Amino acid sequence: MEDLKNHKFYYLMWLPHVRNIIWEARNKKALPQKTLVEGINLYEMLNNVVNLAKWRKQYTALYRQWLENDDNRIFDLQHPVNAQIIHGLKNINSLLPSHIHLCYWYDVDRSLDEDFIWENSPLSGKRLIDLGEDFFEENRLWDKENNLLLPKRATDRQSPSLSELSQAATGSSALSK
Repeated sequence: MEDLKNHKFYYLMWLPHVRNIIWEARNKKALPQKTLVEGINLYEMLNNVVNLAKWRKQYTALYRQWLENDDNRIFDLQHPVNAQIIHGLKNINSLLPSHIHLCYWYDVDRSLDEDFIWENSPLSGKRLIDLGEDFFEENRLWDKENNLLLPKRATDRQSPSLSELSQAATGSSALSK
């Protein structure tokens, strides 16, 4: 297996009321939109393959449907909102230097299965690559073929889950206290 210590991993993750959607995987910090990574603007690259403004609107609508109607399509990687990002990331990663990776962060609906543990890719079924202790648990498993980052363990109480974030956004959670 190749040594990934010097590789740079970034992931795309939409959060309610957060403008930046690209994050550094090792430190979980949002990447400002004008930031260059070795002279490359990842937002520009992404926007060249996916209309980000349109995608944000579509993802936000899907997110609201999940919150308000218990519509779980947001967790379907085959859904067009997710599939277009995954396809776009394959194109982008083919153009990036081999040590820079832009991934899509993904997890199951933890409100349905809070103890789920990832072992294999949700798309290919292949074994996931553990990026090691330099990464936070929620960004530690890599599906290299599909450019996905997934959590290593079921829960991490250091950071809120997607359902907790959504509850906080609607003001109905203990996080807002």
